[in-house]
Amino acid sequence: MHIAVFGATLLFLLSTWYLVHAWLNLVIEGWLSPWDVVPVRPPQGTWERSLNDFFQSFPGNLVPDLLVVVSSIVVFLRRLVTRRHWKSLPLMFATTNLVFIALNLLASLALWPVINAWLPQPGSSFDAGYHRTWPLILVTALLAVCLLWAQVKAQWPRVSVIFTGLAVSGSCPALGVARLAQRDNCQSPLFVGYAPVLPISALIHQAGGLPKSSVEIQPGPALPASIRTYPVTDWNLNSVQVADSRPLWESIRDDDPTYSVKMELQIRYADGRESIGQWKTWHYGLVLCPLVIGYGVGPPGRFEVAETK
Repeated sequence: MHIAVFGATLLFLLSTWYLVHAWLNLVIEGWLSPWDVVPVRPPQGTWERSLNDFFQSFPGNLVPDLLVVVSSIVVFLRRLVTRRHWKSLPLMFATTNLVFIALNLLASLALWPVINAWLPQPGSSFDAGYHRTWPLILVTALLAVCLLWAQVKAQWPRVSVIFTGLAVSGSCPALGVARLAQRDNCQSPLFVGYAPVLPISALIHQAGGLPKSSVEIQPGPALPASIRTYPVTDWNLNSVQVADSRPLWESIRDDDPTYSVKMELQIRYADGRESIGQWKTWHYGLVLCPLVIGYGVGPPGRFEVAETK
């Protein structure tokens, strides 16, 4: 009987190690390589570009897993050899793994408004970079150290009460904060997976400029032949906003969830006039502000001119 229970909890533990692995992959793509899913990057040779490229590809993309998951497995095997509390050991490790994920998610959701308000350092045109993600990286590293320390020192059943309570109290507010934060106004998100690619540069190259009126963008991307375009000397991205108007629990259950995208940009034409333009579209994905987990791309979208002066 004890062996059967141990085997079942061991399978549960293996699934939580996989969840930690999946979460750390999100951290790698969204925080340790922040330029992975945007079309602009720092110049070659800068420390930001070198660090981004290291964590984006092998072997750098394995470093978080090796430091956390493998270390946790080693600690588990060492404690299992001592045969102290061996029957409850898998459940204790599984609980601490789930608490790590829940608290890390909660911390990222709570930190994001602070980052946008307290760390206004200039970034790239997509406002991506370590100037926005270093607090999240630091908190994740501290939580990982606490996870391994707890798995080395903690004893069952005391840890069951403490960490199960933390898991419940941490994950529930995290989902609540995520739902409130994503309501039609998730500013400057971090894209994981498929990310919206602003088609402005491609349109300027294809059509020789941009229109001064609103137009539906065609696949390619391209502009309709009947639309008049004007040469552009410069343009800058002002803001990125995504939104999911549905409740979070509905989006999670949907196998093809969608979210809206709005990017505002300032355009300077060769004739000296300036416009505030917007690119609007939708993509497949799940909004957990500040993270957007992209599942796939949507239509080319619509270019709108909000103001011309």
